[in-house]
Amino acid sequence: EAVQALVQEYLAALTTRHFETIYPQLDPGIVWRHVGNHPLAGEYGDRDAVIGLFQRLEQLAGESIRIDVVGAPRIDGQTVEVDIAVSYQLDGAPMQGHGTQTLQLRNGRIVAVEYRSAMAAAGPAALDGQAV
Repeated sequence: EAVQALVQEYLAALTTRHFETIYPQLDPGIVWRHVGNHPLAGEYGDRDAVIGLFQRLEQLAGESIRIDVVGAPRIDGQTVEVDIAVSYQLDGAPMQGHGTQTLQLRNGRIVAVEYRSAMAAAGPAALDGQAV
């Protein structure tokens, strides 16, 4: 039940763009990997770096960012997989992407996240966030 509650709070914050409510859920030593070929790709090695990731997201996409959960989260003990769809405007061009976030939880906190774009899985030349 604690895992389910944490996941629901996290997803509610993510989908309503209340990113600041996610920060207390993050373990100070969190490792967040954003796999793909796009402006947010990379590894973020602690809570401050992940906060910087969300701030960069807001700078790039502003109010245009929309994150939706596609299907029910898959919970296996302390591991959670969530399929998400993302749409936003980048330099005036409408963009969209989708992928899977895998969260690792421990002691009521998120200790690791990996976002793997469905486009990244398609091949090395594919880009996450395709123009529509």
